[in-house]
Amino acid sequence: MKKYKKEPAFFSNVDWRKYKSRIYIFKNSNIIHLGDGLNFALLLSNDPKFKLIAYPGLEILLKAAACKNNSEKEKFIDINSLTIKPIGDLMDIAYFILRKPVLIVDLMDLNIPIKIPNYLLRIINNYNLDLANFKSISYEKNSTKDNLNIGRYIIVNTELASGAFRVNKYFIKKIINEAESYSKINNLKIVLVGTKKSRHLGKDYYFRDSELLDLRGKILLNDLLEIIASRSCVAIFSFDNLIMHIGNIFEKESYIKFRGKSNSNEEQFHFEIVNNSFRDIDNIKYL
Repeated sequence: MKKYKKEPAFFSNVDWRKYKSRIYIFKNSNIIHLGDGLNFALLLSNDPKFKLIAYPGLEILLKAAACKNNSEKEKFIDINSLTIKPIGDLMDIAYFILRKPVLIVDLMDLNIPIKIPNYLLRIINNYNLDLANFKSISYEKNSTKDNLNIGRYIIVNTELASGAFRVNKYFIKKIINEAESYSKINNLKIVLVGTKKSRHLGKDYYFRDSELLDLRGKILLNDLLEIIASRSCVAIFSFDNLIMHIGNIFEKESYIKFRGKSNSNEEQFHFEIVNNSFRDIDNIKYL
């Protein structure tokens, strides 16, 4: 693979800027999690000709975030399209052996110099975008729409898709305790979001006196975007995961329990490049 490395994080067997249409392949949720995939929203929203092939959750998220006119753009795909995919499976080598045009992206390359969404756009499209003007998300920041009708609230999430082995019950309790204290001081409701699997973290065990709306496993990703975008959402409390990234997009005050990394270089990379990836302002406070 080394001989195909063209830029930090990029491996290719072609000059990718010459290709007029692209196929983005994000099939494996073990290789590219929802939060990682969201990094491609800025690129897709500025790509005139592409096809998106992704696992269901990521497809919903990216289409909601950046691809309103995806069906229109798919008409232009031809057999000579460039494939863009994340690094991490056996197909990486297969593309090179079969000489199929491919651009493989390693989002965890510690040499990525700037925030990932803008870096993807710069290297792949030779285009820079001021993150302050990133408006490709299909939901208005601080929208007056309030589907919950519960007044002002904070979002709380206590689960991780990757790096979960670094998390213990004390990490989770830290998020819960800080969220509960914040909600009481500011007279806010708590909205708990996540998957069905996290329902064992029940209200009776972790929350004491706070008013809680438990939406774990009950809403779609589109709904999640809406309730975080709403001006009724004051802040989020979470691990460094998808919720953090969505909060970053909508400039929500975010209180994050960082899961930790293997070494200080990796941790610094996440603090500077990964976690606060969609805005130039830093709206994250670490618990």
